[in-house]
Amino acid sequence: MAYLEAFAAAIAWVVLPGLAAAALLDRGTPAERVTPERFVTFALASGLAIWVVGARVLDRVDGLTRGPAIVVGVLLAVASVGLMIGPGRSTLRALMTRRTAVFAGWAFGSTFLGAAPLLRLLYDERDALINSTPWYYWNLVRQTVAAGGTPSRSYEWGTWVKFLDAYPGFTPGVTVFALAGGTKTLAAAHVVTAIAMLSAGLAIFLLVRALGGSLAGGAFATLLFFAIDVFASKLSSLRPESLGYAFALLVPILALEFVRTGHKRVLVVLAATFVGLGQVHGIDWLF
Repeated sequence: MAYLEAFAAAIAWVVLPGLAAAALLDRGTPAERVTPERFVTFALASGLAIWVVGARVLDRVDGLTRGPAIVVGVLLAVASVGLMIGPGRSTLRALMTRRTAVFAGWAFGSTFLGAAPLLRLLYDERDALINSTPWYYWNLVRQTVAAGGTPSRSYEWGTWVKFLDAYPGFTPGVTVFALAGGTKTLAAAHVVTAIAMLSAGLAIFLLVRALGGSLAGGAFATLLFFAIDVFASKLSSLRPESLGYAFALLVPILALEFVRTGHKRVLVVLAATFVGLGQVHGIDWLF
């Protein structure tokens, strides 16, 4: 049940808002100019940004408790569905093409194939976290849940110290899933790890496409990304930098899209993505 609740929170906070935002952003665009690459970029960037920035706002207004988090998630989900079947329907209809199906096969196929060993590891070790550092991040989440928001002090190594609030979007972001799935299991931690892992792989594919690479080239880059030890190690555990990879990769993709099109709506998504990156972590930790 805890995993179902955490997955439901992810759909409500990330997936549906991202799809709705992408559908709205290309509303009114001629069907021949609506591309799956652009749509998925908008959806991924918007969904992640709405999640972490929204969780941070909820924390700042003292609403990071189970009731408000669930209510906000339900409202986001309902509003998103309404927007997709209403004003965003034309965008979704324009995407019902063979090109979209081929893109989806390459992009999502290579992402899941590359991430498969790490996802299997998560499943096999679902009662534990890989390495020691993720346990520290999870403890920050547990303390945030218990305090009903970011606490001012933390009990570490037998003494009280200032709470580590260096990840103002990451910790509250994980917390909204933990409020749904609870902290007695590691469901929320593993769901966030999977989101970060899959988002980073998909962002690699989108970056290759934005740079003019082929579908096969994007798939190769994605598989190579998951095969590199330093990235595989970070992506298989609960870490702010793991989620930060997707944000950091999406920023140049959106910048290139703005240079190509000059659409001001792209700047809106770019700004939100950059804010999300800053909320998850700084930019000096990437490598």
